[in-house]
Amino acid sequence: MTGKIDKTRVRVSEDGSFTLSKERNQFSGDITLKYSYRDQSEEILILNTFKLSEQYCNSNNKGGGECEIRLSDLTETIHQKASVPADVFRFDHPIKVSFYTRNTLSAKRLLYPAAVATDVVLSPLYLLSGAAVLPIYGIILLH
Repeated sequence: MTGKIDKTRVRVSEDGSFTLSKERNQFSGDITLKYSYRDQSEEILILNTFKLSEQYCNSNNKGGGECEIRLSDLTETIHQKASVPADVFRFDHPIKVSFYTRNTLSAKRLLYPAAVATDVVLSPLYLLSGAAVLPIYGIILLH
């Protein structure tokens, strides 16, 4: 895209949402951008560059408008880069991105089977203790 589009006209329309792998060395996600174009020739350039249909663009009465660019199923690895390629598209303003971790085990998930087994084993004891306490409450209520 370097040299084809004016990056100052690109902004984030919706916050990005990315998922990290268990090893935290890969990610995948989606982000939606908006490009503000000045005239119809720039709109055609955006449509061709991003392979968009016209339904993703809306124009104003002066010939300009905005195109929505949805970047989905982005995947990449996370590692230290020796050098940054010259054609990397950098934003001049901060972008809010949320990262999530997929398939993590929590203590609640690990302890759930033990809690269910304990409840099953102790349920007769719960019933007996309830049966023993009810008559005491009945006597108190009668007096």
